[in-house]
Amino acid sequence: MNLAYLILAHQNPLALKKLIEKLDHNGVCIFVHIDKKSEIKKFLSVIAKSNVVFLPNNKRVTVNWGAFGQVLATLNLIEFAYKYNVNFDRYCLLSGSDYPVKNNNEIISQLDSNVEYIRIDNVIDGYNHDSHFDNIQYYWFMDWPGKIKNLLKRKIKRKIYANIQSYYGSNWWCLTNDCITYILKFVKDNKAYMRFHRYTLCVDEIFFASIIKASPFAQNISHDFEETDDVLKFRESNIHACHYIDWNALDVSLPKVLDMNDAESIVKSSALFARKFEPDKSNELIDYLDMKTS
Repeated sequence: MNLAYLILAHQNPLALKKLIEKLDHNGVCIFVHIDKKSEIKKFLSVIAKSNVVFLPNNKRVTVNWGAFGQVLATLNLIEFAYKYNVNFDRYCLLSGSDYPVKNNNEIISQLDSNVEYIRIDNVIDGYNHDSHFDNIQYYWFMDWPGKIKNLLKRKIKRKIYANIQSYYGSNWWCLTNDCITYILKFVKDNKAYMRFHRYTLCVDEIFFASIIKASPFAQNISHDFEETDDVLKFRESNIHACHYIDWNALDVSLPKVLDMNDAESIVKSSALFARKFEPDKSNELIDYLDMKTS
């Protein structure tokens, strides 16, 4: 199987190097987007492998929290990998703060299927009374200067994009080539969808989830709230498609930075990858995972 890893990174070049070395395997190619705010030379100086491709400067964008830049960077990664000289069977989106929790043979074996690994948490329809409806019903100016951004937040309502239903879920996924082909065509054919979401808050949690739920590939989604018998248990789970991410920890910034206290839960889970890892705080856990997956 030919597998394309798409990595969004902005810091910690040595951590990214370790992640890339761990993912390296026959049939794997790794495409990396470095946030335009970051100095790319720091990454190029420590990472030099024939199967690792850094997006050129004209394909790098500024990525601000909650803004459209993360979607645009992801689309640039997808398009660059899609046009590469390898026909990939699957595309996996990771961050520079991720790490594999299974060995490469297990990862590739599980991904060799028609399953679309993405988690859909809920529909955005105004009836669920959660913050995601505000994220689409107002204009958000997350790429604008701070004073303007704060002044205008939740001030200007807009007509909601109605051609497809909006959903939200995990922004980290592993999708088949056919699904990626569908997404690229949808984006090309629906320019209004792109324009609308330039002013959506936390758009990365909505953009791809909504397209896939409206596609013929919806029946192959791995984790869909509409296909579970226990929605509460589903939403409390730390399994986000093929990622382990702890959004349920108490009294810490979320998602939780993982450490040895999470080791047993991670190893026992079905996840292939986990996040969020940070140097120093997560070093012991990474060493433990290396031992378990060797």
